[in-house]
Parts: sequence; structure tokens; C-alpha cells
Amino acid sequence: VEPGLLRSLRLLLPAHQADVGTEAAVWQHGEVEPDLLAFCLKPEVVEKYATLFKEKLQGGDAHIFRQALDRIQAFHTALPSEIQFEEEMSAALLTGDQPSKEALDFMWQVAGTVEESSPDYLYMSLLKSWVQRMAKRQQKAYWQSEFGEPIAIAFTRVLLEHFSRPEDVSLPAGFLENMNRVAWMFNHDESEKSHQKIKDIDSQKQPNITIKEVEREMQLLLYLVKSAKCDFSRRNKLPVFEKPNLKLELEIRKSFKFTSDEENVQPTIIEEIGGIAQQILVLTYFRAILFGRGLLRARPKKVSDKVWRKFSTVRLIEGVFFSTLVIDFFREHGSVRHPVSSKYRGKDRFDESEEKKSVTTWSLDNLDKGEARLVYNFLKNMELLRKEERRGSKVK
Repeated sequence: VEPGLLRSLRLLLPAHQADVGTEAAVWQHGEVEPDLLAFCLKPEVVEKYATLFKEKLQGGDAHIFRQALDRIQAFHTALPSEIQFEEEMSAALLTGDQPSKEALDFMWQVAGTVEESSPDYLYMSLLKSWVQRMAKRQQKAYWQSEFGEPIAIAFTRVLLEHFSRPEDVSLPAGFLENMNRVAWMFNHDESEKSHQKIKDIDSQKQPNITIKEVEREMQLLLYLVKSAKCDFSRRNKLPVFEKPNLKLELEIRKSFKFTSDEENVQPTIIEEIGGIAQQILVLTYFRAILFGRGLLRARPKKVSDKVWRKFSTVRLIEGVFFSTLVIDFFREHGSVRHPVSSKYRGKDRFDESEEKKSVTTWSLDNLDKGEARLVYNFLKNMELLRKEERRGSKVK
């Protein structure tokens, strides 16, 4: 907050509530960090004032606080776009609105650059420093929101540098409670162990622990990202549930013909719980298959199938008892029987921006939370792999 912005905000209040002395009091308040040009809230009090602001938005002076957000945006129009986008997302968390597509695309671009660019990229160190600073000043709600996911991915990657140097690790409030969004980046068998080590450092339960003790676990994360050219079936294994539904798998095999390549590998099957009609998602190393089942637990019937090169994005929505998976596929770009659509036949690559205009969405509700999380981890890793391949095709 600059001096000019502070005055502009103060003038929103009635004259008897605030004067020039109020500005001086704010500038010297114990819960802000001032310098010669501006001040900001200390990280440990961001949540406190975010909660207070939300309460004010529900009161009689709500119009004043909404005007304050508008003035902040107007005052900072000359600042770099990354600052404006961050402020836009902070405002969205306070008001319950959605940030613009431009802001979300920028954050995903940041995540993709940190995740996939060469270590020799000229501005990589500056970008990672920005990601680290941004992560530490976010509200807890940011890590719970869908639009917090790209920076969660980028910040997790930045953590690798902290775990390779003998210095304390500092994690933003709320980040640990929402690590499900980045669990796909860890080897599944080791993720709980690594997660606990991070928690121990953060809570100082083991104050004498050294960074070297967690370096091996964190190298698993590094391996998943650096081995982009390795065989996919080894890089991204199909999720295995603790209690797979073998009876349902048998029913599906009786009514549906898998390819010869798919026959020899057990698929991953997740089904909706309860309801008159159910959807069933089957994953193989070659495609995703959607089945439907009607009344009286009838035999599953295939609704659609999509090869992985048509896969676009996945989102996980976790409720109190169940979870929802929302999966998007490009409508063009081939199928099992016809690998390349006529639109792209004879071409080396396709225009991803054109494809995004037309997608097919599968939405599965009432899923077991644990199973949905494993499927999400698999699909999220797949999502970044596909994006990487498409970018590589464009470069060629």
C-alpha cells in the first residue's frame, strides 16, 4: 500500500472516522511492514484481516469495502501484470468471485515454466524467487481454491531448492493441509513419508532434523519431472486401490472387448456410489473409458472412450463425504479405431488454442474420496505430460 493509495482509501471513510493522523497511525502500526515507498501486512496477520474484511462485506458498510477493492485495482493499473493478477485473486477470495481467465492463464503459465523449462532458462532463479514470495503471502483459502493449484505446483517445485541447502524450510499457512493438489508429484509409496518429514520441519517437532534427511524422498519428486522422456508406463503407473472391485471388472470384461495391449494389464476402475444411475470410469495405459449403469445394477454399457492424446485437464472437488472428478477431453484428435481425425491427418502438430474451444467434459460425482484422490494424482501427472508433448510438437 503506497501513501497515495492509503489516502485514497482513507477518503472513503466519513471525515469524523479518519483523518491524516489515521494514515500515520496505520503506517506505524505493529502489524505492518513499512519501508520508504509502501507497506504491507505481516504474513502472520493476513488471515486475521482477511476474515475481518469478509465480515465487513456482510455488514451495512459493504459498499465502502467493495469500493476499496476497486480503488486498489485502479491505483495499481501501472504495476506489472503479475502484481495485478495476484491482487485480483486475493480480491476474489474475499468476495467469493472468480478471477479472470487472463489471470488464471498467467498462473498456469508460471507453473508450466517452473515445471518444464530448462534449468539454464535465463530468468528461472528470478521466477522461482517470485513464486516463493507470492506463496508466503497468500491466505489459507488460496490453497483450498481451484485457482491456487498452479502456484501450489510451482511452489512445490521451488521447495526442491530448499531441501538441497542447509537452511530452514518455511511453508505458508494452509499449504500442508491441501497437499492433495500436488500429491501426484510424489512417488505414491513414499509420499506419506515425505509429507510427514515436511510437517515435522514446519511444526518444529524435530528441531534438530537436517535437510539431508529428507533429500532422498524429495529426489523422487525431481525424478518424476526430469524423466519426461522415459516410458510413460513407468513414469505414471495406473493407480491401485486398496480394495479393487474385481466383481465389477469381471462384469465389464464380459460386456466390453479390450484391445490386446489392454488385456494383459489390470485397469483402474472407479464408480459412483449410490444413485439411480451410475457412471463408471475405467483407465488403461491407452485410454479412458466411461460406462453407464441403470436401474437394478444392470450390466455396465460403454458410453464413450477417449485415447490419452485427447485428454486435456482434470479437476478434483472434495466434499465432506464424497469427491467429484471433472475431466475434459478435446473433441478432435483421434480415437482408438481412428488414430488421427481427418482434420489433422498429414499434420505433425495441432493448434492447442483452437482445440480448447471445443472440449467434452465427463463429470463423476459421489466418488470415494481416497480412490478419487489417487485417480486425480494419475490424471494430473498425465495432464502435464500431454501439455509437454504438445509444446514439444509446436517447437518442432
